[in-house]
Amino acid sequence: MAEKVQYRAFQRNTLLEEIQCILHEYPDNEQIIKELLQNAEDAGARSVKMGPCPSCRSDHLPDPYKKYMSGPAFCFYNDSVFEEEDWQGITMVRKSNKHDDPLKVGKFGIGFKSVFHITDTVMVISGKTILFIDPLYEEIDPKKGLG
Repeated sequence: MAEKVQYRAFQRNTLLEEIQCILHEYPDNEQIIKELLQNAEDAGARSVKMGPCPSCRSDHLPDPYKKYMSGPAFCFYNDSVFEEEDWQGITMVRKSNKHDDPLKVGKFGIGFKSVFHITDTVMVISGKTILFIDPLYEEIDPKKGLG
């Protein structure tokens, strides 16, 4: 009788492990604000505002999201609206879709992730789209719930 073939899968780091590695390599000083400003410039923003935000009403959000809107937050606002390539870029780690554009600064896919020096979760709102980044969960989808 022939032996059964065994299969192995390639092992990957979790989002949490990837962000931890980036934070060990990346400074946690004023560089964070500089990264946010560079991203706003890359997006063609004409106006930028930042500062503390009060708690927001979250009644309209599905249950998995409500916890992300329940406390005070630091807000960084710019007046540009994400294109599909921007959503792709912000959801990649150590990859960038800006590397072929000589007019854009972010080329390595790590700068924005430096915000995790000052927060555990990130919410990005652009136009009518919201992205929640919580490294403890690989995917946050209101239709599927957490995880």
